[in-house]
Amino acid sequence: PQRLLVVLLAAFVVLASNPAALVDYLSSLLTYGDLNATTRQTMVDAVGAVPFNNKDSDRVWRVRTALTLFALSSDFVIQK
Repeated sequence: PQRLLVVLLAAFVVLASNPAALVDYLSSLLTYGDLNATTRQTMVDAVGAVPFNNKDSDRVWRVRTALTLFALSSDFVIQK
């Protein structure tokens, strides 16, 4: 049988209109708030660059972008 990872985005999409708040919240969960300041700003800028017209689909894309950036970040991948 196939095994899938399901991520419920509802807790995060409410923060999608504020990229800094979204990145900070995810940082508290995924890096225990220990996200490098330069990496944080890069993520905030990238999430903010995702088009946002206050639609649910825009919110989901911003959250997905943020989660992808965290998954690729050395602050998340490397255990300190």
